[in-house]
Amino acid sequence: MAIFELHGFTRAPAAPGWEVLRIEGVWRAGATKRLPYAWLVVDDGRRALRVMPAPAVAHPVADPAGSQWSAVFPLPSDLLSTGRLAYALRCGDVVTIDLPRPVPAAPDPQGADAAAAAAAPPAAAAAQHNAAEAARQLTELEGRVRNAEARARAAERALEASRAALTLAEEARLEREQRDAAASANGGSPASHPVA
Repeated sequence: MAIFELHGFTRAPAAPGWEVLRIEGVWRAGATKRLPYAWLVVDDGRRALRVMPAPAVAHPVADPAGSQWSAVFPLPSDLLSTGRLAYALRCGDVVTIDLPRPVPAAPDPQGADAAAAAAAPPAAAAAQHNAAEAARQLTELEGRVRNAEARARAAERALEASRAALTLAEEARLEREQRDAAASANGGSPASHPVA
């Protein structure tokens, strides 16, 4: 099983209206293994937002000595200012690590303009990726709804056919009973029809 040793979780301003959260640490495991992609989960108590790193980073690798790993996750500033948020690092279905609140990053000696310029493309890429993921999930959900509707229509048709067959059988039974009752009233057994 892989474990992650968190060495840093920082927050820094980026492009206007955006901030970046940086996670740094070491992945360890009993034997060297390539892990699934990792993403940041930000939960505001009503919904959990899955944020992919930007730019995309390679799969983490865990080994006995510990493999260094870091990633940057762009988020809208207004989201980060919405009260109490919970953070977690998720690596496929392998590991979920609860994270503390991010701390402000140390000032960049190159200045905020350089940080904003560097973070703008990743922020746009992350927003585009998140929109594409939401569109994919919506398309998948719409397909499931269409399949369910088609199954429901087929079940309705089968039910209608069963009801029609039951109605015909009931009408035939009633007709037979009426013939038998008429024959009994005439003092004889049910009439037999000659075969041509």
